[in-house]
Amino acid sequence: MTPDLADTLEFQLRAVGINNEHDLQTRIIQIITDRGGVATRVNSGGAISKRGGRIKLAEAGTSDIIACYRGQYLAIEVKYLDEKISDKQQEFGKKVSVAGGWFQPVNNLEILNDFLDKVDKLSEIEQYLERSEK
Repeated sequence: MTPDLADTLEFQLRAVGINNEHDLQTRIIQIITDRGGVATRVNSGGAISKRGGRIKLAEAGTSDIIACYRGQYLAIEVKYLDEKISDKQQEFGKKVSVAGGWFQPVNNLEILNDFLDKVDKLSEIEQYLERSEK
């Protein structure tokens, strides 16, 4: 049975003005900022200088958005619809996790909000433990 159009991820994203990965990245940064965090889009790959040389930007696989939220380092890999994470992106996510940060692939706003809610809960627990130690 074919899903109803209104049930598709593409329909849900387009209903809130998200038509591509760039729109989704912009909305994610806005939500993190609105919730009190700091977030920025990261350009990986390279660029050409005025002299014609190649300038390397972020390392290949670096997440699309890097943020600080509730004192936590977040690396968010944004995928539009059913795009898949590359091996290099997965490797970057493992590095972030090993270093104590959070890595989260996001292809819709529900996943983002659930993720930020988890970080909120961890922050509340940490604050409670700090108060109880005093």
